Amino acid sequence: MINTDWLKTFSTLAETQSFTSAAKQLHMTQPGVSQHLAKLEDYLGQALVIREGRHFELTPRGKKVLAYARNLLENERALIEQIGDEDPHQGKCVISLPGNIGNLIYPWLLDLQAQWPLLHIHIIFNPTREVERLVRQSDCDIGIVSHHTDDPELAQEPYMPENLWLVLPAGMHLESFEQLQGLGFIDHPDARLMAATVFAGLFPQEDIDTSELRTVGFTNSAPRICDHVARGLGYTVLDEFMVRSSPVFDQLSIANPDSPPSGEFRFVFRRSWPLHPRHRFVIDYLKGRFLSYRQELDLPAGA
Repeated sequence: MINTDWLKTFSTLAETQSFTSAAKQLHMTQPGVSQHLAKLEDYLGQALVIREGRHFELTPRGKKVLAYARNLLENERALIEQIGDEDPHQGKCVISLPGNIGNLIYPWLLDLQAQWPLLHIHIIFNPTREVERLVRQSDCDIGIVSHHTDDPELAQEPYMPENLWLVLPAGMHLESFEQLQGLGFIDHPDARLMAATVFAGLFPQEDIDTSELRTVGFTNSAPRICDHVARGLGYTVLDEFMVRSSPVFDQLSIANPDSPPSGEFRFVFRRSWPLHPRHRFVIDYLKGRFLSYRQELDLPAGA
């Protein structure tokens, strides 16, 4: 491989057009600059400069070597910046999360980027199992999931409790599972997993197969799920904070508002890689925003 010190000297010489200036900029002696140039020419077996008294110009082959040197040195500089980057307030952070919690924290992430414009937040909405896969494959930096992962490749940290609500049209009171079947289920990507958890608590004596729910609608647009219910088209199961943030919240009834948390949202990230300072910054920021949000709603500490 070509000695990068020779290439750096040659590139500086071409930029300064002076052996004296190049030596000063590189903190070398002028003979040292000449020696690097001679070694580079000898290694390549080509003349790279034509000297005319105190001046010189690059040969056609010298111009090609200069383009190569500049490209190589720029890539080296970029690599050093990337691996040495420890600034928590700039750089790219890719976060994947399910739509139910995403609807709540999406504006929080926008607030974060507005405060730190050099911190570029990339947000990907996915079902919770897909989030785990993306993190495992290093296709995102941080994931938020609604289940405990047993994957040894992933580290996890608790974020917020998951309170799953059975959502009904306004004025409707839950009487039986048959009543729900008559109304019909509004499905969404994580709905059946959530419904299985809620039904186990509400109907402990019944063996309900969520794959056989009478489904009357579906949407993968998290902010619009409650619209179906508000219009009386069916019922669904959603996270409490997703429901609270809906613009049609006052047109809904909650069958189990006081039920204990059904689970917990967790941050997940690769266990084998050190967590970058900006990723830690994003996680800690989101934890702080949730604490403030909980206080605004005057929720108890465990809610």
